[in-house]
Amino acid sequence: MNDLSKTDEEQLLVLQEAFEKFQERNKKYKDLWKKGGWLDSAHHIRSKSERIVNLLSTGATLEEAELHIEDAVDLINYAAFFIRNVREACQATATD
Repeated sequence: MNDLSKTDEEQLLVLQEAFEKFQERNKKYKDLWKKGGWLDSAHHIRSKSERIVNLLSTGATLEEAELHIEDAVDLINYAAFFIRNVREACQATATD
């Protein structure tokens, strides 16, 4: 990992932040995200995305955008849940 650029390191820090948020919440909710499947994950992706996109239409300030960083971190995790749920469903279908 010594060959990482500064931008690579910054990206990893954001992904690490999302992973830490996942760990924190998963201790509390115990893989609840799996129960809804990929459709539920897609719903949450849309919901979190809409909150962020609404910043465009409201002419939000940087300070207002900063309030949505947690939504963006959640969006990273919901995208991962979507990927994992789809892959798991595909694997289950292939073995049926």
